[in-house]
Amino acid sequence: MKKKDRIEIIKNNWHICLLAITLLFISIQSCAIAVSKITDWMAEEQGGESETIITQTEETSSGEPSLPMATESKDGKPSRESKLVKLFSGMDRVMDHIERLWDRSIYRKADLSRTDSVYTYLATGQIASSQVVCGTEGWMFYKSPNDGNSMADYEGTNRYSEQELETMLSSVRKVQTEAESRGIQFAILIAPNKENVYSEYMPKQYRHEPVSSTDLLIEYLKSGGACVCSPKSEMRGCYRDYQLYYFCDSHWNQLGAYLGVKTVLDEWGIGALPLSEREISARPLKENYHDSASDDLARMAGLLQFFDHEMDYMIEGTAQPDWDVYSDEQGRGSLSTYINPEARTDKTLMLVGDSFRTAMIPALREMFREVYVIHRSSYQPEMLQTVHPDCLIAEYVERYSSEIKDIGQLF
Repeated sequence: MKKKDRIEIIKNNWHICLLAITLLFISIQSCAIAVSKITDWMAEEQGGESETIITQTEETSSGEPSLPMATESKDGKPSRESKLVKLFSGMDRVMDHIERLWDRSIYRKADLSRTDSVYTYLATGQIASSQVVCGTEGWMFYKSPNDGNSMADYEGTNRYSEQELETMLSSVRKVQTEAESRGIQFAILIAPNKENVYSEYMPKQYRHEPVSSTDLLIEYLKSGGACVCSPKSEMRGCYRDYQLYYFCDSHWNQLGAYLGVKTVLDEWGIGALPLSEREISARPLKENYHDSASDDLARMAGLLQFFDHEMDYMIEGTAQPDWDVYSDEQGRGSLSTYINPEARTDKTLMLVGDSFRTAMIPALREMFREVYVIHRSSYQPEMLQTVHPDCLIAEYVERYSSEIKDIGQLF
């Protein structure tokens, strides 16, 4: 962003500057009041101390003793304890009053954090966030170490041990065997982390390890006979021709998800047209924010007002769901059910996954007569018994690949 553009934004956001000045004034005034009270008390203390007589205590409405009602010396002057009680009681009242004003204000803690993010961005062009990495050419990436730690995946610092690999392979084998015994086609789909597809836009301070721990896991599982699919190589082959992930959201978009779905269908022998033979349309994302497509990284950074020009790409012929209904169903932990009599196959599919499952729905609805979708955290084995699908996809985004060890919970 050019300097003159930042100056213009500051002019248009004068109220934010006024807010910051007001908050600074309140903080200084509160400190001054506290210092003044402490100074007065210390000055009075220099007059000497005398023996104190503590009067009775009161009980609070809950029946517990409160602080002493009053403490006086024999000569009737306030004692040291009395002064302390009054001082801290007064300070408590001041802080309670400020807190009540703060709670009623539209400018709460989160707003103050966003204000700091805005100032930092306008002044330096950088993003001040513990969760978001500012890449080049408008790309943002997710870096939280407490939610899968995608940066460790990117730099290859979180390799799985041999024991961990063996445990995951054993779990996958059991699930795959159980699925086959029930006549269910089964596959694990690994959605690549955004930065492992668009690595060239990552900041240089992060060292990219081309082969991630999840890549090694996929290779290990495949060598053990597991049906594991990943579209990473296909994505790396066409990421310049198509935008496969959102600029300011951590998720893949419907184009990226289509490649993921196609990878599984190819494994199952179900034909799906390549992306190059599909017609693609686009519309502003902010006109249709929904689950896993809401510029979440820009929101985390407190900079949505500067990064809300994202486009949402859709493939002609795929079936868009009612996203509001879907959000409500998934929020309640219910199965989202879709029926398409004109689907390309007469099969029923169940998709159990994380947030990356959402963008897969339009492509799956085009291919399968019935589609059932649920988040992994809401899934119950009884759902599978009720639906008894022909096909089952267990989807994991790359940074959650360690959760494959718990895949046995499907049955």
